[in-house]
Amino acid sequence: MKTCKTFMAIAAAAMLFTACSRKDAVPETKTSAAGTVPAKTALAAATQYFYNPLFAGDQPDPYFYPEKDALGNYYYFFSEGDRLSIRKVSNPAYVQWSTVTTLFMGAAYGLKQIWAPELHRINGFWYLYFTATKTDDAGHRIYMMKNTHADPTDQTWTEPYPMENMPNSFAIDPNIMQTADGSKKWLLWTGRGSDGVMRIYYGKLIYPQRVDPATIKLLAQPTYAWEKADGPVNEAPEFLRKDAQGIWFIYFSANGTNSPDKYCLGRIFLKQGGNPDNPADWVKHPSPVFQTSVTNSVYSPGHCSFFTAGTEWWVAYHAKSVKQNTYGGRTARIQEFTWYDGHTPVLGTPVKTGIQTPVPGSN
Repeated sequence: MKTCKTFMAIAAAAMLFTACSRKDAVPETKTSAAGTVPAKTALAAATQYFYNPLFAGDQPDPYFYPEKDALGNYYYFFSEGDRLSIRKVSNPAYVQWSTVTTLFMGAAYGLKQIWAPELHRINGFWYLYFTATKTDDAGHRIYMMKNTHADPTDQTWTEPYPMENMPNSFAIDPNIMQTADGSKKWLLWTGRGSDGVMRIYYGKLIYPQRVDPATIKLLAQPTYAWEKADGPVNEAPEFLRKDAQGIWFIYFSANGTNSPDKYCLGRIFLKQGGNPDNPADWVKHPSPVFQTSVTNSVYSPGHCSFFTAGTEWWVAYHAKSVKQNTYGGRTARIQEFTWYDGHTPVLGTPVKTGIQTPVPGSN
């Protein structure tokens, strides 16, 4: 276990974290095609503005806990490969100065290729869901840990153990979908069949660590040409709902994450009056909803998460700044989005890097 102290009075240089690994064990990268994060001259300036990417190094699969918790903090994760760490920060734009706590090193539990961690609050406790393998790529399964303390950076997490009642097959990218009152919950994940196609599955949670096997169903698979341009892939499902009366949305990534420019975000939604347990009641939008912007030099944006800051809604995602067929160069970015007619998310166009942007919650 190790904890990095928070840098709270830094005047010139931001601490840069580098990371590796996601889909085929990406080597550690010290720099990326995105270049260097623009330097801040003072922390005071950084508290008003930030610049994408959030870090210069690779940080695939960025995930922010969706809102400030009772302690006034956000929590940030990304795929690190050999470990699982949590970053505590008062504002998502300040992650360069976040407190970092390594929860475990994968080698201690025989785990490697640790990907896509997500933090969820269920029945008053913290649960961490993530993907890892003890063997090879085909051995990827979904794991979870529990913490009963108010502060999830408190190192009293249980040991990681596999989700119960899951199919004994490739499974990555866990996410939790639930009703507004929390009475019903589903685990969403990505599976891969013998045909190599990546599909999205879901099943009801009996307990936070256990899926009801009788409820497991196929939710989505590649059907449109834009989902298969660089490999038939639907992965990284992420649930989004504006409020208790809002439409149910699930965002997902399409095509191979190493794609030069075809990796993108798609979306499905639950039709009005639909039953979330019935896959036929979920409707896929016929075109990508967030994709490469050559004009802004943003390539292959995908693997998103969502968070709020006051009345603002933000999306976090990884993308590349160069059109290249590689798993490297995926840097973490955030940008604000709006709701069409108050009901449907409009993510817009991926923003250019290096642009001074007000921090979340400024408006």
